[in-house]
Amino acid sequence: MVSRTNEQGFTLMELMVAVAIVAITAAIALPSMGRARAEGKMNEIALDLVRVARQARAASAAYGRAHLLRFRSADNGSVEVYRSTNNACGTDDFWNTQIVGAGCAANRNCIGFVEANQWTTVGTNYQITAPIGDFDLCFEPLGSMRWKPAGPTRFRVDNAPAIGGALELRVSRADGIGVTRRVVIPFGGDARILR
Repeated sequence: MVSRTNEQGFTLMELMVAVAIVAITAAIALPSMGRARAEGKMNEIALDLVRVARQARAASAAYGRAHLLRFRSADNGSVEVYRSTNNACGTDDFWNTQIVGAGCAANRNCIGFVEANQWTTVGTNYQITAPIGDFDLCFEPLGSMRWKPAGPTRFRVDNAPAIGGALELRVSRADGIGVTRRVVIPFGGDARILR
């Protein structure tokens, strides 16, 4: 029989201390990780808004057709982009009856959308808002941009100064925690995130 006099290893007490240290570190880090994940989601939503706005502007020139970017605040906010069948912004009736219909679902004219509710996770709701309320923004192929508040009004070019030369969308958490992301769509320029 061989005797072991130099056995090496950890005692039960040493293992319990190591597990306690790992548990305390995890308990401290988890809330920060949750906040960081929520901030990351808000960044993704803001980047998606920039993407669909730039897509609408570029596709208008590429296809030679007007494109409508429609913001609605219902259900925590959504943005939808539609391709027209002609090159002018036209009237609200034209967009609603011939292009938009019931929305993006199964609509061949819908080329992109962002909905705040698609990003909702357990315990965290996001929202997209606009300081001027619901609006429609139309991109024409030759580069002109027209906007109008939601409702039965006509698109106009001369009202850009009334809103400071740009439309703004804000991405935030519904509970108000965190930094609000501001997406700006300037008249004659590309959409971008303001810091």
